[in-house]
Amino acid sequence: MNQIKNTFLIVVPFLFIACGSEKSSDNFTISTLLSEYNVVEGMKKDVKVQSDREGITFKILDKSQAMQTVINKNSGILVYRAPENINGTEDIKVIGIDANGKQSDPLTLTFKTVSKDIQPSTKILKTGADDGGFGEDRLFVQDLEGDIVDFFGNTWAENSDTKLSEVKSYLSASIKCEVLGLKQGKNFRLPTMNEALNLIDYSKVSGTGMIDDAFLNRTLAFTWVDSKNDKNMVVSFDNALVANIDSFSVGQNYTSRCIDSLKSTNEHIVSTDRYSGYTFDFSTGLKWSPIIERRPIASDNNETASEYCADKHSGRVPNINELRSVIEDSGVSTFITNGATILISSTPFNDINISARKSNYAMYLREDGTIGFGREYNELQNGITCVSNF
Repeated sequence: MNQIKNTFLIVVPFLFIACGSEKSSDNFTISTLLSEYNVVEGMKKDVKVQSDREGITFKILDKSQAMQTVINKNSGILVYRAPENINGTEDIKVIGIDANGKQSDPLTLTFKTVSKDIQPSTKILKTGADDGGFGEDRLFVQDLEGDIVDFFGNTWAENSDTKLSEVKSYLSASIKCEVLGLKQGKNFRLPTMNEALNLIDYSKVSGTGMIDDAFLNRTLAFTWVDSKNDKNMVVSFDNALVANIDSFSVGQNYTSRCIDSLKSTNEHIVSTDRYSGYTFDFSTGLKWSPIIERRPIASDNNETASEYCADKHSGRVPNINELRSVIEDSGVSTFITNGATILISSTPFNDINISARKSNYAMYLREDGTIGFGREYNELQNGITCVSNF
């Protein structure tokens, strides 16, 4: 493997994302969301290393200067800084040391440094709502079999909610999609949260069905979704919200909308500038400002979020589809490292029972690094990041 030299790494205490682990003989594990990460030359990538035990010292092998004790915490941020003008890969081995001096097995992370000369390859759909109209036009076409082909080339079983009976579990719903695929000669499966939310037309009024008009069968109010980190999630087509069913309705039946996804070779490449703190998503061509907390979307007493983004970052408040684009494998892109828990969007929540208190769609960041979607009253103070094209 072609090794990259003159890189700099450090582990600092902080909370961010997690998953993918290696076990030790002492039942003491350390983990990261992925085992391989893309980083653009001359930029940095923050990766959360997490343990199932508190009070851990994380150490990068063969790089003794990149070591720091995390007191009463079970995670740290590995900051990988890629060299300039060098492409290739580098393997970094990390171990965890607990308070008794016991070590975890080494966890190997691979960093692939890629050139800055990358053309955006991922499209973001317009929401349809009055939030600036940013993104690509929505397009859904019915094929000869009655299924729906979306903008990305994915095929949706248009009547899958009626063909499949309601079930109480993610596993049962997943199996039913597979069986439907076998009958039709397609690779049907449950959609991810992002895939299901791509069917939403945010210009519609909540409570009347927000699924795109291309889907003529409206009996499907919810769909099971494969959220990678949490297998018990549903997306509502009535209000475009995502819910963890374990938290409110265990045992209730939900239906499925199955997808046969177009295999994509596009890689999500998100890296942060070492000096300015701006994060560049080379997959979408969007530049994101560092997140700040407690910035109201609109207020009579303070600078609004829109004014802040225009004045400080020559940008704007992202719509909900743009916010969703920072998701990497159901975890939030690693530029979000300041502990923000709610990011507000510019997309209004059009409630059928709308009150004087207007609200906007928002993205919630959980402690385990996974994400959820909901709404927040826009006079409340939430985290804000500004977006612009680069």
